[in-house]
Amino acid sequence: MDVRRWIPHATRWAWYLFGFVLTPIAGLVVSEPLAHWAGVWVFDVASVWLPIFGLGYAWLVAPRFKGVAVAVYLVFGLVLATMVACPASYPEWHPRAYQTTYRPYVATIVTSLVVTFLIAVRLAWTAEPDDDY
Repeated sequence: MDVRRWIPHATRWAWYLFGFVLTPIAGLVVSEPLAHWAGVWVFDVASVWLPIFGLGYAWLVAPRFKGVAVAVYLVFGLVLATMVACPASYPEWHPRAYQTTYRPYVATIVTSLVVTFLIAVRLAWTAEPDDDY
């Protein structure tokens, strides 16, 4: 077996696994200033940006089986969203302060499903007959 053939794939899979830590941090780093600039709640912005960052990263970085890589990241993201944002409480400055809401959780699910659908359409349109999904 030639080691040079699998090193690039192993490196990309390592980057894919590193993305489970990297993309939530990057999404929050981007969401915080955007929310501050727009004057909205950080959870509202993060519930849209985190699925875009995470699923897009999984699709771009996975060397093979991109559909499976996106599906695994989708499950990881939905479990993380359930742990963090279900239910969430409005911040202190909000008119509905301290009341519970499912709005960030629902926005995360909807955004995740839309991004996953767009990636699936892209994979289907560019697929060759012998491609791995």
